[in-house]
Amino acid sequence: MRYLDYDGFSWCCLHGGANSVTYKKPLIDFLGHAKLAYWVNRMVLQPTLAGSHNVDVVYGPDDVLEPVIMHLGEDNTVSLDVIVKDMEGKEIQRKSYDGIPLKAGRNTVELEAFKPTFPNGGHYVIEYVIR
Repeated sequence: MRYLDYDGFSWCCLHGGANSVTYKKPLIDFLGHAKLAYWVNRMVLQPTLAGSHNVDVVYGPDDVLEPVIMHLGEDNTVSLDVIVKDMEGKEIQRKSYDGIPLKAGRNTVELEAFKPTFPNGGHYVIEYVIR
């Protein structure tokens, strides 16, 4: 939603819900524990956020990563590391983008796509770190 420039993320996940009769989906459970949507809201509402242009959460061996930075704020210059890790947290591959200019206001910057190399089958974690 943020990439598409919408001003909302959890219209049906608010405490009490926007449609509290049919869509009562709070960010916390009935015992007060934070649900996944709570943590997603904390993450996506940062002034500067990096992720993939492709919203899939599972990538296959022929997929490429399409990094994007979403920014809301003052002019800034950042760097981005896209890190592929195995399930034990060991770094497998890193792609760095340096000197990325972010314009003041609300904007996105799409970066050059790349195809990670996975040494084995299995599961990997892709981490986006803004510096």
